[in-house]
Amino acid sequence: QTRRSSCLRPLRLRCAEHRRLTAAVACLSCFLVGLPMTTEGGYFVIDIMDTYVSRYTLIIAGLCECVFVGHVYGADRLQVHPM
Repeated sequence: QTRRSSCLRPLRLRCAEHRRLTAAVACLSCFLVGLPMTTEGGYFVIDIMDTYVSRYTLIIAGLCECVFVGHVYGADRLQVHPM
């Protein structure tokens, strides 16, 4: 966590200095990502994004849950008391 915080600190400070620019870039990028969904083929774009994004998000969430349970509960206790 310390390493991550030290790596992200300059980025966080830079974004805090340019708060309006950061907000404008975030809004513009979200607008541009959502723009194709308003066209005639927007339903298909949403369907493709829903199919692929939800699949990988669930896999990542499951892996994070396993790591979290192993870290908080303890891998040694988990092996002794299987659920």
